[in-house]
Amino acid sequence: MKRKTILTILFSTFILTANAQEKVSQQEKVCEEPIPFIMDGHLYLPLTIDGTHRANMIFDTGASGQLLVDTVYLKEQRWILNTSMWGRLRGANGYSRVKISQKRHKVEHRKASETFPYMILADLRCVLGKHADGLLGSNDFERLPLEINYQQHFIRKLNAIPDSVKRNYQCLPLIFKDKACLIKATIWFNGQAIEGLYIIDTGSGADIFFTEEATKKYNMESYKGKKRVGHGLDMGIGDGGVSTWIDAYADSMRMGSLHIPQPEISMLPVGKGAFKENIYVGNIGAGVLGCYNLVIDIPNGKLYCRQFKEHRSGGTTWGFGWINRTDIGKGWIVRSIYDGSAADKAGMKLGDIVVEVNGRKVEHFSWEEERALSNDSTVTLLLKTEQGMRKVTLEEEEYQAGS
Repeated sequence: MKRKTILTILFSTFILTANAQEKVSQQEKVCEEPIPFIMDGHLYLPLTIDGTHRANMIFDTGASGQLLVDTVYLKEQRWILNTSMWGRLRGANGYSRVKISQKRHKVEHRKASETFPYMILADLRCVLGKHADGLLGSNDFERLPLEINYQQHFIRKLNAIPDSVKRNYQCLPLIFKDKACLIKATIWFNGQAIEGLYIIDTGSGADIFFTEEATKKYNMESYKGKKRVGHGLDMGIGDGGVSTWIDAYADSMRMGSLHIPQPEISMLPVGKGAFKENIYVGNIGAGVLGCYNLVIDIPNGKLYCRQFKEHRSGGTTWGFGWINRTDIGKGWIVRSIYDGSAADKAGMKLGDIVVEVNGRKVEHFSWEEERALSNDSTVTLLLKTEQGMRKVTLEEEEYQAGS
């Protein structure tokens, strides 16, 4: 539960299977009003769709110009849409077949509003969990600077870069290619300098993830130091299945003049979708980005960063992560486990369902209470397994990439 693993949701090209002309969305107006977000691995924004449907939407820079809603959320809203067109969505875990609503949809938060030319209908909660009603990126992301303030938890569009940002933030060169924001960075690991383009990925809760191609190119699996192996179910948008990765700590990382000591890295021996092979080495997630306030200026090819807290590796963990599916059932599904962890030693398996935590049914937990569990040092779980109901008590342990 501590160190809940949330792997990246990475979009590249959205492919319509029908011969439809590409539409360009026009934003009604530029509004600099900050939109608050809840940080829980991803950035969750409170929004209203088409003036009626309140939604908790994940904001992801990798979904530039796209609006996606979850199919279970549509049923909850009793929202019926005309979806005569099909498409394919490429994510971190392969491809998904999706339906498309071929009409304009307006998204609002107070005075801030944006209109999208179509809406993608997908089974997002199977990856994101109960708290996500959908996912979106900004239409103006390629035209206007975007501020992501991790310190005060808000995002907003800017008409221009403020002088205070130019004076007080560090400025790094930014490359925008294939709808991805890329920066040059170097990570020192296992006696090698792994230098190249890395995606700035607000959709990932990790520090650094390397693609399969980079993992093999730099022979990263040969690392003899401390490392940890994790396994997870449906860890990214795509075809699903079980993913396996290896965690370790790099010696250091440098982005321009920014230095990050001992970031946690994850290697993917078998990648899928966007993490199999690409123009980039890997992605930099909120584990690193969340220590900075950012301004992403695609038109001028610049990323402004200002650190407000120290990056810290490690922490404590019970060795497993879950996905809340009390929207369709009465439990939290165990969706990731680390080999040799407290959860693994207790016999927990992927797909087990947590029905009670510390004697309380999980369906009665608020989102805030669910997040607050990370402060507990001991937890007792009632699990529904293939063999029946069983209880396990886990003591938190220091998170180390290896034992």
